[in-house]
Amino acid sequence: MQHKRKKLTLALIIMIVGIMAFWWLSHKNTDNTSDPLDLQIQQSLQNYLNQNQMKNHTSAIQLSIWLPTEQSPRSYTLGNQYWDDATVPATNAMMFEWGSITEEYTNVLLFQLINQHLLRLDNTLFQIFPEAFNQNNANSWPNIWENVTIAELMNMTSGIPDYLNLINFNYTPTQRFTSQSLIDAVSHHQKQLGCTSAINCFMPGTTWSYSNTNYILLSLIAQKITYTSAFNDIMNSFLAPIQQGNAVYYYTTPLPSELFAHMIHGYYLSGNNYFDGTAINLSFMAAAGALVGNMSSLVNMTRALYLNQLVPGTFNIKELQEGAVQVPTGQAVSDPTTQCELGNAELLGSCYARGIMEVYVPKEGLFWWSTSETSIGYRTLYLWDQNQNIAIAIAANSVNSDISTLFYQALQINMLIRRSLAVGYSE
Repeated sequence: MQHKRKKLTLALIIMIVGIMAFWWLSHKNTDNTSDPLDLQIQQSLQNYLNQNQMKNHTSAIQLSIWLPTEQSPRSYTLGNQYWDDATVPATNAMMFEWGSITEEYTNVLLFQLINQHLLRLDNTLFQIFPEAFNQNNANSWPNIWENVTIAELMNMTSGIPDYLNLINFNYTPTQRFTSQSLIDAVSHHQKQLGCTSAINCFMPGTTWSYSNTNYILLSLIAQKITYTSAFNDIMNSFLAPIQQGNAVYYYTTPLPSELFAHMIHGYYLSGNNYFDGTAINLSFMAAAGALVGNMSSLVNMTRALYLNQLVPGTFNIKELQEGAVQVPTGQAVSDPTTQCELGNAELLGSCYARGIMEVYVPKEGLFWWSTSETSIGYRTLYLWDQNQNIAIAIAANSVNSDISTLFYQALQINMLIRRSLAVGYSE
């Protein structure tokens, strides 16, 4: 009897020890406090949200990071889907407008045609659209556009004014623009006003000025070369394999209801009132800014782009570096460590390369980045750390068009990651 009691006592002790071990292991694996980087990132995002919530009408911030030591991205989302409704928490699956980040993927499509020997970077608008310069045509283009090259369109050195500065947009959901109508409007305004600095018009290749018109023209080039009637079809065909497991879409029509339901809402200020701009169709942005998606998709595409893994894989850092120009002079970059240093010029001291900004940060190295210049109510930005292969995608809804705060937020996140990995960072 005593022998049986000893066996039962031993079995009970083993069972209790087993339960305690299971509890400890399970809690150890799920406790976020075991990952200081996660805690630091969440605190950093919360600080950003606190600082911008009232000032910039920001209800949510979303971040995805891809570390070189990991096989998939980490994602974080804080805040709410709507500014005026705290009962709907924002999630990692919810989406933002990507704005001008769209431009580099327009360039990827053009490089696909270049690699197929259907286009060259030095092709001019006159070579591609000779009919557009027939002065007997009421919608003929200004003669000064004739010698603008594809490379100059990509690098914002074409001298063609930005349609956003020339056309009055009312931002109504039902307003629809075609790419051709945007170009015709710019052509008409420039012929009326002349090529002056007042509308940021200049001789091709002589300086740099941001103009979304360049990318509308690039989309028309793609349409003409591929004999496709709409750039929407080209972009959606390109995105089809990427969309497997990723939330990224190109729309120049009102968003379908199933996508609209998953958008973080963006707001804009008119007079003294705030308006919800989420329902505005993106036809006025088109090839310059009509992508929408979540940050997990953006960081996935960013990493694939810079590691030359993105189908069709025609864009790489070597091509970007060889084609970079200085901001705001438009002159070729020979030494990015001095010519593209952070703080040396406008736009955070960056240089510009085929739709993407290049910046050299002392002690950190070279970074590539892009942001949502043309978006209404959203600030979306990615950062690629070339030295450490770190990808960061971050977005917030905001009425403020200033990109610097989000850029420095991304740079701060990158510093936290570098410290966590204990590579390449020095005080």
